Amino acid sequence: MLAAILAVTAAYPAGAGKVTIDPNKTKPATAAAPQKKPDPQLAQKVTYTATDKRLHSVLEDISKQTGVIVYSGKTPADWPVRDLPVIVCVRDLPLGKLLRYIADSTHLALTSTTVKNVRRYRIWRDPRREKQLADYYQKDREVRLAHANWEWDGLVKFGQKYAGKPLTDPTLMETRDLGKVFASLSPEARESVFAGKQIRLTTRDTKPPMSDYLRALYLDWWQGYRMHVGDLNENEIACMSLDIKLPERYSTCLGCPHLQAPLGYRGAPITVGSYDVLLEEEGMYASEPKYPEGPRTDYSPSLVNLDLEKTDSPILNQKIRIAKPKVGEEITYPDVVSRVSEASKFSIVLENLQGHQWHPRDVANLPIYDRDTTLQALLRALKRSYYRSNTDWFVDNDSHLLVGSASGFPVREGPTGEEWWNLHRALAPEVLISNLVKKYNGDGLEIDDMAAAMLLNNDQRREWIFLNKDLLEWQPVPHTEPFWRLYAGLSAENKAVAKSSAGLPLGKLSPDVVQAAFTESSDLAEAEGLEKRGDDIPPPDDPDLQKRLDDWLKQHYPELGRVMLGVDPLPVDIIQVMNEIMADFPEVKAMWDIPTDMDVISRLNMRLIIKEHDTQPVFDEHDNMVMKPVPEELRTHSYTLAIQGDGVNLRIRAPLYAFPAYSEKRKKQLEEAQKKNGEQNP
Repeated sequence: MLAAILAVTAAYPAGAGKVTIDPNKTKPATAAAPQKKPDPQLAQKVTYTATDKRLHSVLEDISKQTGVIVYSGKTPADWPVRDLPVIVCVRDLPLGKLLRYIADSTHLALTSTTVKNVRRYRIWRDPRREKQLADYYQKDREVRLAHANWEWDGLVKFGQKYAGKPLTDPTLMETRDLGKVFASLSPEARESVFAGKQIRLTTRDTKPPMSDYLRALYLDWWQGYRMHVGDLNENEIACMSLDIKLPERYSTCLGCPHLQAPLGYRGAPITVGSYDVLLEEEGMYASEPKYPEGPRTDYSPSLVNLDLEKTDSPILNQKIRIAKPKVGEEITYPDVVSRVSEASKFSIVLENLQGHQWHPRDVANLPIYDRDTTLQALLRALKRSYYRSNTDWFVDNDSHLLVGSASGFPVREGPTGEEWWNLHRALAPEVLISNLVKKYNGDGLEIDDMAAAMLLNNDQRREWIFLNKDLLEWQPVPHTEPFWRLYAGLSAENKAVAKSSAGLPLGKLSPDVVQAAFTESSDLAEAEGLEKRGDDIPPPDDPDLQKRLDDWLKQHYPELGRVMLGVDPLPVDIIQVMNEIMADFPEVKAMWDIPTDMDVISRLNMRLIIKEHDTQPVFDEHDNMVMKPVPEELRTHSYTLAIQGDGVNLRIRAPLYAFPAYSEKRKKQLEEAQKKNGEQNP
């Protein structure tokens, strides 16, 4: 994955931009021996503000201002360090303290070396810190796997102990019946789950006693969640499934069993909060595996930790007033930090792993403006608004300075609650993200721009694409991701061939890479139950096929449309419908057949089909949706990735309907231009 990311960013060095002093032309140095004399350069006072910059840019600015060479990262290619975002708002701060506090805030090391009597400095992840992180990640993986085994065994024992005993509490019943399901799984199924695969269980595809255990589990869950008035019928139960897999992060296997419920209640998780407590109280298994302590950050001795919960701190109780944002002003998280620094007269150095998230209105609406408040209230308000990670705050009283550093203690009530080392691991290359933001707010994102984001791993996409305040969500159906990654990794020449009418022969590409993509997609499709569910199927481009499908549905299942519209929840078995459709329409079934045999794959072609839209849906004065023509300069188009040949007909729609993809601001500009064009040409 790292190689894939570097391939995307190779043409855009992480340090691209104006650099007056390039401190990365020397090799990284280990910490120098203590110097006999302090470096007088470090005593010079620095006044500097950067609210939306990466570490390398900040250090380049400081080098230019002070004449002191400061390296960032090990090399110019070390973007995981160089691209860390920081906020710096300092006044008359000694350079030595500034560099040390930047290193502290980003959990990095500040070292120096002397070359030809010139002292040079570097902020980087030194070998000791690199080893700390590598050892922690390895130990964490081992303990999480042990924890998953621990919970699996405990559930099985719980299910066996209470197999014949009456229970009334829904949580206990759910735990018992889930334990019965786990106990009935074969050793091969367990090995498959712990190897990273997902298994999907339904009453239709299993036999007693497993089907009975699943039915009981569904009823337990339905009773506990009260998701629907009335009881489940057999058709609804047949449409439900239990997914079991190891998640990528955080939870063990018991954190991810999901019920796919009928009639719109999809992806509802089984209650997981009580399992550990229940099983431990019952003495079902040995002591819980202990997770390793995270890497330690050695902060400067001159920094004192601030407890935001204390009420007797003179520093935190300092009275502050911040002006309300002007009408239409797009205030951001870094903007608020800058205003806090200005109003409190505190210099601030802060690791900014939150400023890229959410939207401007999330900080514009905070209850902190145009009122007398305190520094404590301000910092706590920011913490509540950006609760995805804690921030440890420190104060240097002598320099009247605050240092904020992402904490090793996550906030669990948020969507994820990340420790700093996981946030660092989820960082994405600055050049890729800035390019996406620039195009999204400008001429629009095209398919090749957005597909490049698929080369990021899931953590990077979640942090820097899905949660980015300037970007939109690009999230394909899971089994299609390997194909979009395959397309994104093509050379410019091969992409051009793939967009041609002939398409790109897959036999010209690396067999290992291509087969890996098809195998992964096949495994994901099987885990999703794609061969038995029709809700994720992309509509065919063939109008005749679509008409025949519509006519067939009207003839065989006239009530189906009513169910889908939620008018009358009749007991229609969607799985049965789709199996019958595939039996009568082999071209539909072909859309699900994902081959893994390289002899077949090598004879396939990949073609990117582009469809232009000269009309768009709008609401008229009667609130009815009508299709209206679009001026040629404002037309959009959609994409379908077709993989065809030798009886294979995979049709993979791009998740976004309209390309180029524009920001809301850009959409308004286009609408105004369209309106003006209409007024000038009645």
